[in-house]
Amino acid sequence: MISLDSRLQGDALVLRPSMIKFQGSNNTDIEICEAAWKPLPLFLNRQFIKILEDMGTPDSFFLDLQAKEVERLRIITESPFNASTFLKRQSVGEVIHLPWLINKLSSLNLNFRTDGFLRNVLELTLLLEVRVLKHKT
Repeated sequence: MISLDSRLQGDALVLRPSMIKFQGSNNTDIEICEAAWKPLPLFLNRQFIKILEDMGTPDSFFLDLQAKEVERLRIITESPFNASTFLKRQSVGEVIHLPWLINKLSSLNLNFRTDGFLRNVLELTLLLEVRVLKHKT
């Protein structure tokens, strides 16, 4: 993977030794398989957190981020719009139009949380997110 480093002057391509897996030809052509046309989401994983810690980032920064994420997940259950948007973003129940159903029930003044199935679907999806938060960061 090649990315732009704005600190380099002129046209330069720098490879770390760990990026060189085998010796190739001296051809200077580069094939581009895919390009990112918009910013990609960034996820903090253990390796990235370790790098930031080694660079002096205080632990409180990560704990605050974690608390904000837990609060964001808690807010999802507060409204049908939040719940349906969350399920849609997670690609849960889209084939059977589950996010639409939650919004439709709300427009009929019916609470999706009173239905055991809908409540369990949302809770399970939230638990999976909490599990990812716990085990991958």
